[in-house]
Amino acid sequence: MNPLFDEQLDTIRQLLNTAEMKEGDSWFLVDTHWFKQWKRYVGWDTWDQSVKGQEIARPGSVNNAIMLKESGSLKAHLTETFDYHLLPMSAWDLLVSWFGLAEGQNPIERKVISQGLYVKHLKVEVYLTEISLNLLGGEKKDEVKAKFSRAEKLRSVVEFARKAFSVDPEKETRLWNKYLSNSYEALEKYDDTLQDCSIYTSQNLVLEVKSRSEERF
Repeated sequence: MNPLFDEQLDTIRQLLNTAEMKEGDSWFLVDTHWFKQWKRYVGWDTWDQSVKGQEIARPGSVNNAIMLKESGSLKAHLTETFDYHLLPMSAWDLLVSWFGLAEGQNPIERKVISQGLYVKHLKVEVYLTEISLNLLGGEKKDEVKAKFSRAEKLRSVVEFARKAFSVDPEKETRLWNKYLSNSYEALEKYDDTLQDCSIYTSQNLVLEVKSRSEERF
């Protein structure tokens, strides 16, 4: 049974007012239209109490469809407040437990990352970094595109690439950053993040697989 609208309002307002971003924490995107409707239902704004608590104002299941492509990925160029609001996990979990999530949808979960070269600041990474993965000596048609958080470690990218290209678990691999000039840079520190290595959207990474004839790379 859902709490009364007054209790919903107090609980979510308290969570939003006290939430602090911490690197690595998960936050969730919720469609602005849905969130505004929920606010009307609970009487969030003192100047808009006309439908507070009324069944006609119930927002229904949390629905982020308007923000999603047919593939289920996030549409480009969405802006905070106008298109979506960011909720800490505690608030998101409660809203979904009270109203449910629209059928066929998955939560839009994003991580808090630290940005800035000299002065660090925390932000929710709404758009992930899409990179192109290729196998050294492979064909362009076999290229795999994948999205990663900039806080993701290179180790995770290597593991993903090995699975994507069905690399024998017994074989050694190494990762290269390929530049437009066809020059390569070895990426050897697998505990570094994409941000540490200055890897951005549309960059090409190449996985090299050690052949049986090679004693070492």
